[in-house]
Amino acid sequence: MNTAKSRPHGISFGYTGSGAFAFLTQIDDIANEGGGKKNWQLWVNTSYADKSFAVHDVQPLDVVFWRFTMQERK
Repeated sequence: MNTAKSRPHGISFGYTGSGAFAFLTQIDDIANEGGGKKNWQLWVNTSYADKSFAVHDVQPLDVVFWRFTMQERK
């Protein structure tokens, strides 16, 4: 996230907590809406991230993307 922030035309983001407990709350002007509504979700390659963005180990060829969506129900 910090690398994306530092790029030309980069992003801004907000979060609470730190380390394994860091929780993304906003990207640019779009903030999480809370329970049962749209929130930011981290995906790496084709998998939903199973840990905080602050500690997720990203490899050079990984595709990292955020989705602003409602939680999928199984």
